Amino acid sequence: MSKGSTGSTCEFQDNKAIYHYQCKDTLTGAVANGSMPWCTADTAPFAADLYRAVQVKAFADMSPDDSATAMQADTIKCELLMVPLAPGLNERQQQRRQAVARGYASNCAPAYDANLASMRNDYTCIYSGGITDSEGRRGSHPFKRVSGTIHSCDMRPEVSDELMEDVKLAAYMSSGGDQAELDINGFACSIMSLPH
Repeated sequence: MSKGSTGSTCEFQDNKAIYHYQCKDTLTGAVANGSMPWCTADTAPFAADLYRAVQVKAFADMSPDDSATAMQADTIKCELLMVPLAPGLNERQQQRRQAVARGYASNCAPAYDANLASMRNDYTCIYSGGITDSEGRRGSHPFKRVSGTIHSCDMRPEVSDELMEDVKLAAYMSSGGDQAELDINGFACSIMSLPH
């Protein structure tokens, strides 16, 4: 198996999700953060071949001069965050989803570094659009509230259109927008921005 290869047949299939990871080698204390595409969109517990692929990629980041055969899998512990790739979205829209899933505005991509985040944006959104329930019935859920925080990497005190789009997307994603077939434009949001 080559250094960059995970040895999985998933490498040759269409990607369904991006998995962001933070891994630590408990033996050496080395840490690796990154992301990788994958052909399934699963939540924990994660499939063994996915977890192994993440360990191999993280090991390659932590030990660039070592062969993957030198990796001790039981010493590399990883935390994963899955962001599904929505069909029909362009690269910019997929990038925005990845940023928001990690708690950042899209202007923080691709670093997603807490040290670079300059503003904390607390938001509350109210949804007044249509919704589809788990049995496929369409209806309305007026005044559903969603609150949260995303961090942005610019010092603008005013709320930009880009930040508002990120906040609406965060509300949409935390409400299960894809599954419930929500209208992202059905969210009305207020944002309080404070410097870090």
